[in-house]
Amino acid sequence: MNIFNFFNRKKDEARQSDKIGTSEDQNCPGVCDTPLDSQYTPDRINTLGKRDIFVFGSNLAGRHGGGAARIALNRFGAIYGQGEGLQGNSYAIPTLHFVFDTGAADVTMPLVEATFMLKNDYLKPDDFIGSARYIDANGDISEGAVVNLRHVNLGGVELPNVRASVVKNQKAPLLLGQSVLGRLGSIEIDNNKSVL
Repeated sequence: MNIFNFFNRKKDEARQSDKIGTSEDQNCPGVCDTPLDSQYTPDRINTLGKRDIFVFGSNLAGRHGGGAARIALNRFGAIYGQGEGLQGNSYAIPTLHFVFDTGAADVTMPLVEATFMLKNDYLKPDDFIGSARYIDANGDISEGAVVNLRHVNLGGVELPNVRASVVKNQKAPLLLGQSVLGRLGSIEIDNNKSVL
């Protein structure tokens, strides 16, 4: 499916469903009107309130082996082997692994990843910026969609509004390019420890 048609279709669907997320929506009567407070805490979360959900990043395989994923598994009902969605009192958001590419202008992802992100509301129709032409390392020119990633978390550093390109090549790797790297300041690579 053409990414441009997909974005346009999603915009039309959003316009037709103006009542979703209100008390008039049959899927969440009286609940969706409750304001959601965005909150960040640097300390470990050990307990949850009655209506709280622990949101954590997970690999798609659901191997909850460390960090917040391990806490979700041990304390809040995450299910080993399930990498996405509601699990007990926790919600897994799939994380993606990128190739570090200082030569890439933008974060770059294949169409299949962008389509997954659209279908699961990680990307919204309004995140579509336009199109651009790109020259890859082989010198080939291809057209891609330009999107705004509202949040990128890189090793605990939260970067809002990151420009990314979506390429039609399904085998293209996810590239961590200058639209993220340029915002980090100086970068040091420790090859012995495999640390950036």
